[in-house]
Amino acid sequence: MQRTNFYKDPMMSFDSTVPQPKPTVLVGTVGQVKDGNGPFGTMSFASLATMGQFNMTGLALFGGPLSAWLPAGVGAVTLSLYVRASIECEIRITTTASGNTMMTPFIVPQGEWTRLVVTISIGTSSAMAAYLEADPTSEAGPRRVEIAAVQLEEGSEATPFFAGDFSSSPMWQSSWLGEPGRSASVARIRDEVPTAPTYEVPAVEIRDRNRNRVGLLAGADSVTISPRKNTTGVWTAVLPARVLDDDGNEVLNRSAQLLAEDGAGIRTVLPGGRAVSGPVETRALDESTDDPGGTWTFTGCTDMHILEDDVAYPDPSNAAPGMQSKTKDYRKGAAETLMRAFVSDNIGPTAPTARRLTGLTLTLDQGRGGTVEGTGEWQSLLELLQGVGRVSGLVFDVFQNDDGQLVFAVDTPVDAAAHVRMSVYNGDLDSTSATSAAPAATEVLVLGPEDETTVRRTVIRRTTATSEAAATRWGRRRVRVIDARGSETATEMAQAGDEELADGGDTVTSVKVVPADGAAARAGIDWWLGSLVAVDVAGVEMVAEITEVNFMIAAEGVLVTATVGDSVGYDEAEVVAARLADLESRTSAVERTASATANAGTRLNNLEVRVSTLEAAESSRLAMAAGTVLVAPGTPTTVTVAYPAGRFSTTPSTVAGPATGVPQYVLVSVSNESATSFQIVLRRSGSTNTGVRWIAMERG
Repeated sequence: MQRTNFYKDPMMSFDSTVPQPKPTVLVGTVGQVKDGNGPFGTMSFASLATMGQFNMTGLALFGGPLSAWLPAGVGAVTLSLYVRASIECEIRITTTASGNTMMTPFIVPQGEWTRLVVTISIGTSSAMAAYLEADPTSEAGPRRVEIAAVQLEEGSEATPFFAGDFSSSPMWQSSWLGEPGRSASVARIRDEVPTAPTYEVPAVEIRDRNRNRVGLLAGADSVTISPRKNTTGVWTAVLPARVLDDDGNEVLNRSAQLLAEDGAGIRTVLPGGRAVSGPVETRALDESTDDPGGTWTFTGCTDMHILEDDVAYPDPSNAAPGMQSKTKDYRKGAAETLMRAFVSDNIGPTAPTARRLTGLTLTLDQGRGGTVEGTGEWQSLLELLQGVGRVSGLVFDVFQNDDGQLVFAVDTPVDAAAHVRMSVYNGDLDSTSATSAAPAATEVLVLGPEDETTVRRTVIRRTTATSEAAATRWGRRRVRVIDARGSETATEMAQAGDEELADGGDTVTSVKVVPADGAAARAGIDWWLGSLVAVDVAGVEMVAEITEVNFMIAAEGVLVTATVGDSVGYDEAEVVAARLADLESRTSAVERTASATANAGTRLNNLEVRVSTLEAAESSRLAMAAGTVLVAPGTPTTVTVAYPAGRFSTTPSTVAGPATGVPQYVLVSVSNESATSFQIVLRRSGSTNTGVRWIAMERG
């Protein structure tokens, strides 16, 4: 397997198959020569120049016709570059021109940038190539080589160079080639020799209940912040209860006191300008003979909690929960547009004043994510948005900006798998812990509402190419049934099945990684929540998304860890919690829709009412009978509530169904003067008795 993958830098983005301007720092795993016929094997130079790359372990610096970038008559050029290795290495640079191949060895010390210079005699050659390989002087430690500031000097003129810099021909390529799982991509693209990566410890601010910044955590305080993809993240802070003042006197820790106030929280800005914020949820003070001063432990959540704290109302414009005029809020449109609309109408700027969160703003709608459907029906806003996110691939977040406002933001995650490849072997990772499991479902049966004619529930079968491939690989077909009786359309039903397959329709992979200093410093810049990355574990490449990032901040520095793939993994407590959350969500969905849709087809066809039968009450005076009638959309239908003469003092009630839209329940009530029991019979306007009796009574 040959790799020609390149690392993307924020300053520059390029495709490995297309020549690009001036990236001059390369990173690759140390390779070793594998064939005994020299680094170019038995291939002719003409073949190398045509291919523009070399079929062996190592790094092709360049290869191609001279006419593309050198003037005629040049007799020799000087190739210079800087190299740094994670362990002491012998670096061999092999060049070919005029039919002559020359290999020049260099010893590069561990961890130091070393300049290497090779003179290439061109003569009558029309093409040339250069190749670099590295052989560690020992087998210990990670094998990693960085290459910087590649230059070709013609006479006194030195030009920063990269294959393809002066040519439009795709034969000019630089690529790291080697065995699967033992290769890395080109990385750290800079115009000059980079310094060792630095990571500035982020400041962690304290905010009050109104999100005003009122303090700052000290460097000695220990803080762990764990944002998570499309769900509420967590954080902890451990602070001494007492500290020494400037005079050496022990006093109460002001930062701890501020965090201990109701509604307090934290805010910090991580690399790449990623703001993370959220309130305190629990606080505990521990004192003992070993720790007489005491220690505060605060745990909190990220501001994504606002999406968990409220629900998606069937009629968001109505502030009264008990007076909702619709049974559900069905919408269809671009995924990002739907997400913003659900948030804005339920808790944001366009929500009723009673539910509107002060200071909540939304980023600009860019209409990303494709067309999807969503239905608000008393579930949490977070659950609703997670469903949209699963089928659209979008990520969303809530954080506090510099002005103290909460911002709901939607973004498209970066597919970085082609250029962010991490492994312990090449030094990008300090450690990994990987688990994988069989898919939870390879086929989903979606049970929708009842068919009006057959009174049978609509069933849709959903699979994906990924889930079918997983079933073949594992030799196991797993069917899961989900209840979607509240779905408005077949498309919405299919979307519900696709959401299920997006969660568990493939091999469940979970990799917890600890990036090395260089890779950790790129968190929030090159990769973030939702980004697809490649992780090499035991020579096997796993491609999955970043689902959680942990920043452990202390006085001595920052430790960054990340979870790639399933964030639950195989931690027993997390698995149990995830299964309980899934059970609660599915049970809630059934509860929300069962009463509204049970036997809906028959009721809609016959304009039946929901039947509630009670025996005659002990009291002889019944004040009111009331219930709801399910009325179909379309041409307004009049339903008359008739009752035996003389039993009621009011005239018959008439209700009309909606002109368009979905079936709605209409409230019907009548007053009773004297009877101990009574009957209400529904009649369609101008039709005969439906034969359905509604008996209901209420004590006076």
